[in-house]
Amino acid sequence: MLAGEPNPTPYDLNFSMFGFPVRISIWFWVGAAVIVGQGPLGGPALVAGILAILVSILIHELGHTFAFRHFGISSRIVLYHFGGIAIPDAFGSPWRIRSSGSGDPFSQIVIAAMGPLVQLISGLLVVLLLRLSNYEATLGFRVVDEWLRLAEGNPLPSRELMLFVDVYLFVSVYWALLNLLPVYPLDGGQISRNLFLIYSRSSAVQQSLSLSMWTAIAVAIYGFTNGRMFLGIMFAMLAHSSYQTMQAYTGRGGGFGSPW
Repeated sequence: MLAGEPNPTPYDLNFSMFGFPVRISIWFWVGAAVIVGQGPLGGPALVAGILAILVSILIHELGHTFAFRHFGISSRIVLYHFGGIAIPDAFGSPWRIRSSGSGDPFSQIVIAAMGPLVQLISGLLVVLLLRLSNYEATLGFRVVDEWLRLAEGNPLPSRELMLFVDVYLFVSVYWALLNLLPVYPLDGGQISRNLFLIYSRSSAVQQSLSLSMWTAIAVAIYGFTNGRMFLGIMFAMLAHSSYQTMQAYTGRGGGFGSPW
Protein backbone atom coordinates (compact mmCIF):
# COMPACT_ATOMS: atom_id res chain seq x y z
CA MET A 1 0.00 0.00 0.00
CA LEU A 2 1.37 3.38 -0.94
CA ALA A 3 0.65 6.71 0.71
CA GLY A 4 0.68 8.43 -2.66
CA GLU A 5 0.84 7.95 -6.37
CA PRO A 6 4.03 6.12 -7.45
CA ASN A 7 6.38 8.14 -9.62
CA PRO A 8 6.12 7.45 -13.37
CA THR A 9 8.96 5.73 -15.21
CA PRO A 10 9.85 5.59 -18.93
CA TYR A 11 8.79 1.93 -18.94
CA ASP A 12 5.20 2.45 -17.73
CA LEU A 13 2.31 1.41 -19.95
CA ASN A 14 -0.25 4.15 -20.57
CA PHE A 15 -3.66 3.77 -22.21
CA SER A 16 -7.33 4.68 -21.77
CA MET A 17 -10.20 2.37 -20.76
CA PHE A 18 -13.86 3.47 -20.73
CA GLY A 19 -12.61 7.04 -20.79
CA PHE A 20 -10.35 6.59 -17.74
CA PRO A 21 -6.59 7.13 -18.13
CA VAL A 22 -4.70 4.03 -16.97
CA ARG A 23 -1.00 3.80 -16.10
CA ILE A 24 0.61 0.46 -15.33
CA SER A 25 3.91 0.86 -13.54
CA ILE A 26 6.78 -1.40 -14.56
CA TRP A 27 6.80 -2.57 -10.94
CA PHE A 28 3.29 -3.99 -11.29
CA TRP A 29 4.61 -6.64 -13.71
CA VAL A 30 7.46 -7.42 -11.33
CA GLY A 31 5.12 -7.82 -8.36
CA ALA A 32 2.69 -10.00 -10.33
CA ALA A 33 5.55 -12.18 -11.58
CA VAL A 34 6.77 -12.66 -8.00
CA ILE A 35 3.30 -13.74 -6.87
CA VAL A 36 2.67 -16.14 -9.75
CA GLY A 37 6.23 -17.38 -10.21
CA GLN A 38 6.60 -19.07 -6.84
CA GLY A 39 6.00 -22.48 -8.42
CA PRO A 40 7.74 -24.35 -11.26
CA LEU A 41 5.92 -22.58 -14.09
CA GLY A 42 6.82 -22.31 -17.74
CA GLY A 43 6.59 -19.12 -19.78
CA PRO A 44 2.99 -19.39 -21.06
CA ALA A 45 1.64 -20.39 -17.64
CA LEU A 46 3.49 -17.53 -15.96
CA VAL A 47 2.03 -15.06 -18.47
CA ALA A 48 -1.46 -16.47 -17.90
CA GLY A 49 -1.15 -15.95 -14.14
CA ILE A 50 0.11 -12.38 -14.54
CA LEU A 51 -2.76 -11.57 -16.92
CA ALA A 52 -5.25 -12.97 -14.38
CA ILE A 53 -3.93 -10.57 -11.71
CA LEU A 54 -4.00 -7.68 -14.20
CA VAL A 55 -7.62 -8.28 -15.23
CA SER A 56 -8.86 -8.74 -11.66
CA ILE A 57 -7.17 -5.62 -10.28
CA LEU A 58 -8.25 -3.54 -13.28
CA ILE A 59 -11.84 -4.56 -12.63
CA HIS A 60 -11.40 -3.58 -8.99
CA GLU A 61 -10.10 -0.12 -9.82
CA LEU A 62 -12.72 0.38 -12.53
CA GLY A 63 -15.32 -0.21 -9.82
CA HIS A 64 -13.90 2.78 -7.95
CA THR A 65 -13.59 5.00 -11.02
CA PHE A 66 -17.12 4.31 -12.24
CA ALA A 67 -18.34 5.20 -8.75
CA PHE A 68 -16.37 8.43 -8.95
CA ARG A 69 -17.99 9.15 -12.31
CA HIS A 70 -21.42 8.54 -10.79
CA PHE A 71 -20.70 11.32 -8.29
CA GLY A 72 -19.44 13.66 -11.01
CA ILE A 73 -15.71 13.27 -10.31
CA SER A 74 -13.18 12.41 -13.03
CA SER A 75 -10.47 9.97 -12.04
CA ARG A 76 -7.61 7.83 -13.31
CA ILE A 77 -6.07 4.46 -12.47
CA VAL A 78 -2.51 3.55 -11.56
CA LEU A 79 -1.43 -0.07 -11.09
CA TYR A 80 1.75 -0.65 -9.10
CA HIS A 81 3.54 -3.38 -7.13
CA PHE A 82 0.80 -5.70 -5.76
CA GLY A 83 -2.24 -3.53 -6.38
CA GLY A 84 -3.60 -0.27 -7.70
CA ILE A 85 -5.09 3.10 -6.80
CA ALA A 86 -7.98 5.13 -8.17
CA ILE A 87 -7.07 8.81 -8.18
CA PRO A 88 -9.73 11.54 -8.42
CA ASP A 89 -8.51 14.51 -10.44
CA ALA A 90 -10.50 16.87 -8.24
CA PHE A 91 -8.25 16.14 -5.27
CA GLY A 92 -4.93 15.34 -6.95
CA SER A 93 -4.13 12.48 -4.59
CA PRO A 94 -5.28 8.90 -4.10
CA TRP A 95 -8.82 8.95 -2.70
CA ARG A 96 -7.90 6.39 -0.07
CA ILE A 97 -5.73 8.88 1.78
CA ARG A 98 -7.87 12.00 1.50
CA SER A 99 -8.49 13.86 4.72
CA SER A 100 -11.59 12.89 6.64
CA GLY A 101 -13.12 16.27 5.98
CA SER A 102 -13.26 15.80 2.20
CA GLY A 103 -16.47 14.71 0.58
CA ASP A 104 -19.68 13.14 1.84
CA PRO A 105 -19.32 9.97 3.99
CA PHE A 106 -22.06 8.12 2.10
CA SER A 107 -20.49 8.77 -1.30
CA GLN A 108 -17.08 7.70 0.00
CA ILE A 109 -18.57 4.46 1.35
CA VAL A 110 -20.05 3.73 -2.07
CA ILE A 111 -16.77 4.55 -3.83
CA ALA A 112 -14.79 2.38 -1.40
CA ALA A 113 -17.17 -0.57 -1.61
CA MET A 114 -17.53 -0.67 -5.39
CA GLY A 115 -13.95 -1.82 -6.01
CA PRO A 116 -13.96 -5.08 -4.03
CA LEU A 117 -17.67 -5.60 -4.76
CA VAL A 118 -17.36 -5.71 -8.55
CA GLN A 119 -14.14 -7.73 -8.22
CA LEU A 120 -15.90 -10.29 -6.05
CA ILE A 121 -18.90 -10.44 -8.39
CA SER A 122 -16.61 -11.02 -11.36
CA GLY A 123 -15.04 -14.00 -9.58
CA LEU A 124 -18.42 -15.50 -8.73
CA LEU A 125 -19.56 -15.04 -12.34
CA VAL A 126 -16.52 -16.99 -13.52
CA VAL A 127 -17.44 -19.81 -11.12
CA LEU A 128 -21.02 -19.78 -12.40
CA LEU A 129 -19.85 -19.86 -16.01
CA LEU A 130 -17.55 -22.81 -15.30
CA ARG A 131 -20.27 -24.77 -13.55
CA LEU A 132 -22.77 -24.12 -16.35
CA SER A 133 -20.12 -25.36 -18.79
CA ASN A 134 -19.54 -28.46 -16.62
CA TYR A 135 -15.97 -27.50 -15.74
CA GLU A 136 -14.54 -27.78 -12.25
CA ALA A 137 -13.83 -24.64 -10.26
CA THR A 138 -12.60 -23.78 -6.78
CA LEU A 139 -12.89 -20.66 -4.65
CA GLY A 140 -10.05 -21.77 -2.39
CA PHE A 141 -12.31 -22.24 0.65
CA ARG A 142 -12.60 -25.98 1.27
CA VAL A 143 -15.93 -25.89 3.12
CA VAL A 144 -17.52 -23.71 0.44
CA ASP A 145 -16.01 -25.75 -2.40
CA GLU A 146 -17.34 -28.98 -0.92
CA TRP A 147 -20.74 -27.51 -0.12
CA LEU A 148 -21.20 -26.18 -3.66
CA ARG A 149 -19.48 -29.25 -5.17
CA LEU A 150 -17.26 -26.98 -7.25
CA ALA A 151 -14.62 -29.67 -7.77
CA GLU A 152 -17.12 -31.80 -9.67
CA GLY A 153 -16.79 -31.41 -13.42
CA ASN A 154 -14.32 -31.68 -16.24
CA PRO A 155 -10.83 -30.17 -15.95
CA LEU A 156 -10.12 -27.16 -18.13
CA PRO A 157 -8.48 -28.07 -21.45
CA SER A 158 -5.06 -26.47 -20.87
CA ARG A 159 -2.67 -25.87 -18.00
CA GLU A 160 -2.46 -22.17 -18.88
CA LEU A 161 -6.23 -21.73 -18.72
CA MET A 162 -6.38 -23.64 -15.45
CA LEU A 163 -3.74 -21.36 -13.93
CA PHE A 164 -5.48 -18.24 -15.24
CA VAL A 165 -8.75 -19.31 -13.62
CA ASP A 166 -7.12 -20.38 -10.33
CA VAL A 167 -5.19 -17.11 -9.98
CA TYR A 168 -8.16 -15.03 -11.10
CA LEU A 169 -10.48 -16.61 -8.55
CA PHE A 170 -7.88 -16.35 -5.80
CA VAL A 171 -7.35 -12.63 -6.42
CA SER A 172 -10.99 -11.80 -7.16
CA VAL A 173 -12.42 -13.62 -4.13
CA TYR A 174 -9.70 -13.93 -1.48
CA TRP A 175 -8.10 -10.52 -2.06
CA ALA A 176 -11.49 -8.82 -2.40
CA LEU A 177 -12.65 -10.21 0.95
CA LEU A 178 -9.38 -9.19 2.63
CA ASN A 179 -9.82 -5.72 1.14
CA LEU A 180 -13.17 -5.37 2.92
CA LEU A 181 -11.61 -5.82 6.37
CA PRO A 182 -11.80 -2.57 8.41
CA VAL A 183 -8.04 -2.04 8.20
CA TYR A 184 -6.21 1.00 6.80
CA PRO A 185 -5.42 1.61 4.00
CA LEU A 186 -7.70 -1.13 2.65
CA ASP A 187 -11.11 -0.26 1.26
CA GLY A 188 -12.74 -1.70 4.36
CA GLY A 189 -10.78 0.77 6.47
CA GLN A 190 -12.22 3.64 4.45
CA ILE A 191 -15.72 2.20 4.79
CA SER A 192 -15.40 1.86 8.58
CA ARG A 193 -14.02 5.38 8.96
CA ASN A 194 -16.96 6.89 7.06
CA LEU A 195 -19.46 4.78 9.00
CA PHE A 196 -17.96 6.18 12.20
CA LEU A 197 -18.20 9.66 10.67
CA ILE A 198 -21.93 9.15 10.15
CA TYR A 199 -22.67 7.81 13.64
CA SER A 200 -19.90 9.27 15.81
CA ARG A 201 -18.31 12.21 14.02
CA SER A 202 -16.40 13.65 16.99
CA SER A 203 -14.25 10.53 17.50
CA ALA A 204 -14.63 8.78 14.15
CA VAL A 205 -10.96 8.79 13.19
CA GLN A 206 -9.72 7.48 16.55
CA GLN A 207 -12.37 4.76 16.67
CA SER A 208 -11.72 3.62 13.10
CA LEU A 209 -7.97 3.55 13.70
CA SER A 210 -8.44 1.52 16.88
CA LEU A 211 -10.67 -0.94 15.01
CA SER A 212 -8.10 -1.08 12.21
CA MET A 213 -5.24 -1.84 14.60
CA TRP A 214 -7.03 -4.61 16.52
CA THR A 215 -8.44 -6.21 13.38
CA ALA A 216 -4.99 -6.24 11.79
CA ILE A 217 -3.50 -7.77 14.95
CA ALA A 218 -6.14 -10.53 14.92
CA VAL A 219 -5.48 -11.33 11.25
CA ALA A 220 -1.71 -11.27 11.82
CA ILE A 221 -2.05 -13.75 14.70
CA TYR A 222 -4.22 -15.98 12.52
CA GLY A 223 -1.63 -15.84 9.74
CA PHE A 224 1.33 -16.68 11.99
CA THR A 225 -0.48 -19.50 13.78
CA ASN A 226 -1.77 -21.11 10.58
CA GLY A 227 1.45 -21.08 8.58
CA ARG A 228 0.48 -18.10 6.40
CA MET A 229 3.57 -16.04 7.03
CA PHE A 230 3.04 -13.48 4.26
CA LEU A 231 -0.47 -12.74 5.57
CA GLY A 232 0.85 -12.48 9.11
CA ILE A 233 3.72 -10.16 8.19
CA MET A 234 1.53 -7.92 6.01
CA PHE A 235 -1.15 -7.42 8.66
CA ALA A 236 1.42 -7.00 11.42
CA MET A 237 2.84 -4.11 9.40
CA LEU A 238 -0.66 -2.69 8.88
CA ALA A 239 -1.37 -2.96 12.62
CA HIS A 240 1.84 -1.06 13.39
CA SER A 241 0.97 1.56 10.78
CA SER A 242 -2.50 2.08 12.30
CA TYR A 243 -0.96 2.35 15.78
CA GLN A 244 1.55 4.96 14.63
CA THR A 245 -1.14 6.95 12.83
CA MET A 246 -3.40 6.82 15.90
CA GLN A 247 -0.57 8.05 18.13
CA ALA A 248 0.21 10.87 15.71
CA TYR A 249 -3.42 11.84 15.32
CA THR A 250 -4.04 12.08 19.06
CA GLY A 251 -0.94 14.25 19.50
CA ARG A 252 1.34 11.65 21.07
CA GLY A 253 3.44 11.12 17.99
CA GLY A 254 4.37 14.74 17.37
CA GLY A 255 4.65 16.70 14.17
CA PHE A 256 1.75 15.10 12.32
CA GLY A 257 -1.00 17.44 11.18
CA SER A 258 -3.38 15.04 9.40
CA PRO A 259 -3.86 11.26 9.58
CA TRP A 260 -3.96 10.69 5.80
